[in-house]
Amino acid sequence: MDTQFWLSVTLACLFGAMSPGPSLAVIIATSVTQNRAAGLLAAVSHGLTVGLYALTTALGLAFVLSHYEGLFFVIQLAGCLFLLHLAVKLLLTSRHGPVPPTQVPSGVRVINKWWAIRDGCLIALLNPKIMFFFTALFSQFVSEGSSLWQKVVMALIAAVVDMGWYSCVAVLLSQPHMVRRYEEKSHWFSAIFGVFLLALSVLFTLKIINDY
Repeated sequence: MDTQFWLSVTLACLFGAMSPGPSLAVIIATSVTQNRAAGLLAAVSHGLTVGLYALTTALGLAFVLSHYEGLFFVIQLAGCLFLLHLAVKLLLTSRHGPVPPTQVPSGVRVINKWWAIRDGCLIALLNPKIMFFFTALFSQFVSEGSSLWQKVVMALIAAVVDMGWYSCVAVLLSQPHMVRRYEEKSHWFSAIFGVFLLALSVLFTLKIINDY
C-alpha cells in the first residue's frame, strides 16, 4: 500500500470528521458552556471511541470479505450509496444559508471533566452516522491482502484525525463570538464537504465496477 492509499484514507477520515452533525454540536456546546479544557477532553474521548469503532469495522469487514465475498460486494455498493446520501444531504443543507444563532447559556459555567469525557464518548457511540460512515469508507480500502497492522493503522489514523479536528474546534470555538462566525460560514463548509463526499462515492463506484 503506497502513500496515495494512506493519503486517501486520511483525507476521507478528515472530511468525515469535519462534516456537520451531532458530534460537532456536542464538542461546540461543551467548549462554549464549560471551557476550552472541557472541550479538549470531549474531543479526545470522542477520537478514542471513533478509533475503536474504526478498528472493529475494519476487522469485521475483513472477516466478511474472507468468508462472504458476495456480501462484501453488497456492503461496498451500500457504502457508496450511503456516501452519496450524505453528500446530497450536505449539499441541500448548504442551500439554506447560515444556520440560526446558537443560544449560549449565560451565568457561571459548570466545569466537570468527567461530564466532558462522558459526552464525547457517548455521542460517538450513539451516533449511527459514524458506524455507517466507517463501514462505507473502510469497505473501499480493506482487501483480502490487508494485514492486521494495516487495519490497526487505519483505525489509528481515524482516531488521530478525529481527535485533531475536534481539538481544533474546541480551541477555536471555545469563545461564543467564534461560534457565530462559524455558523455564518457553515453553509459553505456543508457545500465543500458535500462535493468531496459526492466525488468519493462516484470514484468508489467506478472502482467497484472496474474490479468486478
